[in-house]
Amino acid sequence: MSFYPNAIRDERVREFLPCTRVVRQENVSGSEILPGNREIQPILEDSFGEFVRFGKAGSILLDFGLELHGGIRIINSSKKGRIRLRFGESAAEAMSDPDQDHAIHDEILTLPTLGMMEYGNTGFRFVRIDAVDEGISLRNVVAVALFRDLPKRGNFRCSDPLLNRIWDTAAYTLQLNMQEYMFDGIKRDRLVWCGDLYVEIAAAFAVFGNHKTIAETLDFAVRHASYIEKLGGISSFSFWWMIAVEQYVFTTGDDALLFKERDMIEELMKHFVSQTAPDGRETAKEMRFLDWYSFNEEPAKHAGLQGLLYWALCAAERCGAKLGLDTTAVSDARKRAAGYIPDCCGSPAAAAVQTLSGLKDRSQLLAGLQVDHTDMFSSYFVLKTQPVLPMLQLLRRQWGGMIELGATTFWEEFDLRQAAGAGRIDELPSPDKPDIHLSAGNHCYKGTRRSLCHGWGAGPAAILPERIFGLEFPEPGQRTISISPELGDLEYAEGTIPTMLGDVKIRVDRKSCKTDAPAGVRIIQK
Repeated sequence: MSFYPNAIRDERVREFLPCTRVVRQENVSGSEILPGNREIQPILEDSFGEFVRFGKAGSILLDFGLELHGGIRIINSSKKGRIRLRFGESAAEAMSDPDQDHAIHDEILTLPTLGMMEYGNTGFRFVRIDAVDEGISLRNVVAVALFRDLPKRGNFRCSDPLLNRIWDTAAYTLQLNMQEYMFDGIKRDRLVWCGDLYVEIAAAFAVFGNHKTIAETLDFAVRHASYIEKLGGISSFSFWWMIAVEQYVFTTGDDALLFKERDMIEELMKHFVSQTAPDGRETAKEMRFLDWYSFNEEPAKHAGLQGLLYWALCAAERCGAKLGLDTTAVSDARKRAAGYIPDCCGSPAAAAVQTLSGLKDRSQLLAGLQVDHTDMFSSYFVLKTQPVLPMLQLLRRQWGGMIELGATTFWEEFDLRQAAGAGRIDELPSPDKPDIHLSAGNHCYKGTRRSLCHGWGAGPAAILPERIFGLEFPEPGQRTISISPELGDLEYAEGTIPTMLGDVKIRVDRKSCKTDAPAGVRIIQK
């Protein structure tokens, strides 16, 4: 029930979190009261209670223990005064001049007398407070975490504790990015991107099952598209949206979303045909994008876009048929595209997309790749197409490498070459160690502009159970599950797989495979 007409109810929850430690302070007394402090209400300064007092130009850096989405509540009991507030996903970011794209991370605020103030709507772990005026005293500073309180239906555990931690961190990364809609990042790129959604949706099905945020986000993405050619300003994102919608419908077995988006799908069918040259070549217009590492390599980019076009044509043909639309032109374009197969030029992303789309099996190329620098978006597709043992090794190197540097959520991009000898993100910058946040990053995500909690980094939540258990769903609605386990170098693995008819439990070791499925779900073990 709401008191207000036309109100929009926020389905997320708010929780107050005390800081876990004081990382650094200067000209501040009483800070020992902050770690673990659960007080959230101001009191008179002459009442019973302890306070943090800032001397002239005093400053303090607080650690809340893990990445959060939301802001902070500052509880003060002094006269009105100004502070400088800085948020950071790393200690180094909070100690620097943070990037201001998409959310404000550095601001001068005036605190009220005998009051409290809440500020911030971003991703952060660290908060730095500097006294601009003299006489500031605080009773407490707590984080205000804002998130969807979703039960995790899916789970994965195996004999490697690092992989278990990777799965948990991926699931947490995803949950933070499932806000009103599925965000790309909770600090920067607090937007719905049609391309990135494919990875986020796969992870969401693996962790939470068919939550309504998935369909609502797919619908939002096209309701706010200014023109069909570039959903989100990028030509290939119209391909990705169609692929994601078809995958959603196949997974759920529910065609309702198709009929809701019928007009858009009909327009996209025409658009995809127009992007297919007579010889089958893709002719996507600017901005042409596959991944950032092929951005300036047109032959590799073209190879990947050819696979994407073919994939989108296949999806559009199937969806169009379900809607009763004439798919003749789409079918002809698909056949032409199937006959044009450009070389991948060594691009992992292009090879993975060509393989997954069915255009060309590039497994041999992918099996021998040593991937040490890529964004976590294209890494997801490489993980899906590499053999199991190289896949596990890539997970340990890249996602495990982030954890080794203090990550509690997964990043937009991780470059192993830049990570060598770098300091941890939960440590103060050191002159004898490269700073992985301030001085690293590539392309459009350099320095503190880089997001350290990015939805497309959640791919391992889907990849680990899918690849280790050999999961395939041969028919819509997940009524039949085919499994062909492959442990790689693991001794055992067990997990829970959400389906539309209930949760399936699987346990595999070197000698046996056991399953427990709800009524209506058939298990085929190969």
